[in-house]
Amino acid sequence: MAPRIRVTDARTGLTEEELKALLERTSIELGVRRTVDESGARIGLAPAGEPIAELTSDGVLKPIEPNVLRIGTSESYVHEVVTANVTIPSRKDDKENVREVSEDEARQAPLPRVIKYRRKIGRQREEMGFELETAPDVIKAEGGIDLKALVALLVLRVQALEHEVAELRNAVKGRGAGGNAP
Repeated sequence: MAPRIRVTDARTGLTEEELKALLERTSIELGVRRTVDESGARIGLAPAGEPIAELTSDGVLKPIEPNVLRIGTSESYVHEVVTANVTIPSRKDDKENVREVSEDEARQAPLPRVIKYRRKIGRQREEMGFELETAPDVIKAEGGIDLKALVALLVLRVQALEHEVAELRNAVKGRGAGGNAP
């Protein structure tokens, strides 16, 4: 009778079958599932049994429910993040062709129209947001509005208003309450 050879994993000492069974069991308990289909390979995250997010083979982490990735609980302040609005900060060293935007340039860019709506898919609640078609190109990004750019534009507009108010105060200063401002 030939001797029986047992192949084991060098790190764990488990056979291939034991290691595969352990990995499958661990993945199920942790809510991690690997899927390969016509959409490609991806890893689904399903800690409560139902998938909430997936990591695609090209490195994109995206929610299962359109536009929504929940973090924490509904009682916490930041319990829902609209994934299209997440901003990843970068350092100055990561940028090139850096230039300041003037207040005049910011004044010329129109602000997008504010609207209320309900999504056709995803969470069916009334939301407030912006109409993409009325947004200037400088704040548009990949079919949506780049909120980082919108905030920067609003900061410039507020700074311009602060300068205008300061100029008006200086012009009125010393004329008294009944004076005529220019």
